[in-house]
Amino acid sequence: MDLSTMIPSGLNDFIELIIAFFMVVTATSVTVFIQHTITSFIGTVEWNMSEIIKMILPLVGVVVGGLITFFIQQSVIRKQQKWDREKIEIDNFKKGETKKLETYNRILEVDAIYIIHIHDHHTGKGTLKIKNFNQYVRPLLFEIFHLLDEEVANSLNNIEEICERQRVMEDDYPDDYEKLSDNYINIISEIKKQFRQYRESNKRLKNPGETPEF
Repeated sequence: MDLSTMIPSGLNDFIELIIAFFMVVTATSVTVFIQHTITSFIGTVEWNMSEIIKMILPLVGVVVGGLITFFIQQSVIRKQQKWDREKIEIDNFKKGETKKLETYNRILEVDAIYIIHIHDHHTGKGTLKIKNFNQYVRPLLFEIFHLLDEEVANSLNNIEEICERQRVMEDDYPDDYEKLSDNYINIISEIKKQFRQYRESNKRLKNPGETPEF
């Protein structure tokens, strides 16, 4: 039951007026008390510049010290974050290089086992066996396509473009097979070059004074 409905509206207004009056009196009393306290305190203390400075300096020292500590901590945190990012990038690069070289090694292996490319020593021309290339070499290259060296990726893309055009157009250009051969030779040559550079790099680490030969 709502008790406010049982009180006459006139009486209800009177009660609200009494409450408001007491709130004003209380607020005024508190204000007067605070003013009196401050006045009494000021009257008992001789306020001069030297005493004010003595009070302020410790606070300033705390604030300045806190700011210096804050900026030093932020600098250390930023440097640590930078080192962490660089370490992650280096670790990822090393993992990528390891995976790339392992795959390159498998490509050289299948190139030696299966007949991927035939070179005619009499004519000097080469022939890429597309079926064997697509079965053994192409999957390995696309497995690490994001890690491929630029020369290898370009040669692979050239082979893909020629094969795709031949499938769509159902026609061969006169120099298609020569280009297929050349691009495959470029892939194998670049892979072997990468291994030479890798061995030379390891050699330099063991013998820092030697000049590399590529």
